[in-house]
Amino acid sequence: MRLRRPARAGRKAARPRPQRRTGAASCPSCGAPVKFRNRRSVARVCEYCDTTLVRDDAGDALRELGKVSHLVADASPLRIGATGTCFGVGFSVLGRLQIEHETGLWNEWFLEWADGHTGWLGEALGQYLITFPARGEGIRTFVPLFDELSVGQRVVIDGKRYTVTELRKALATGTEGETPFVVEEGYELPYADLRRGSDGFGTIDYSEDPPLVFTGRCVSWPDLNLRGYRSFDGWQG
Repeated sequence: MRLRRPARAGRKAARPRPQRRTGAASCPSCGAPVKFRNRRSVARVCEYCDTTLVRDDAGDALRELGKVSHLVADASPLRIGATGTCFGVGFSVLGRLQIEHETGLWNEWFLEWADGHTGWLGEALGQYLITFPARGEGIRTFVPLFDELSVGQRVVIDGKRYTVTELRKALATGTEGETPFVVEEGYELPYADLRRGSDGFGTIDYSEDPPLVFTGRCVSWPDLNLRGYRSFDGWQG
């Protein structure tokens, strides 16, 4: 897949953009109803025909981008429509991006928070990471280049020291629900994962120039206070 993020929003948000209207429209491919819940969302996969739909800045018109790759079946208990509470604030799950590298895959779930923010819930091998765009002034200017980083190196973000724990080049392979960017074929995602203390987490996304930085925390399944999630035999939170 290729991620194309017009004017940047949501997971990699930086600049303000027109506020689209929420509401329902019809899929130009199959005629099914299509509803965007978040004003920052740019694209949505039709749940009936799997066509990726992109809306204009006003949110009045939808255009077809084509079919996206199917998601790999996994044992995730998360799903679109689930709700929860973390850090004392409620959230809803609006979309998912599935990302793959040489040792496996992980999910990035697009969250809408009750206080108006959006963020991401990363999920891999039973670990959960909540991140938001870093807000420090000049943060994009001082991020090292991908090729200049090494595991164990220290990086300062928003005045806090993080340690690089992983450097990889991944591939976005599938999506569902709504997202704050457009997904297209053939997109590589170089990234650096960072840690701080026992639960501090950060990631640098080098798919954009300048790089995009996110910080947050590692959380446990009980911390999410989820409702409406999938349950199945053999799974324990």
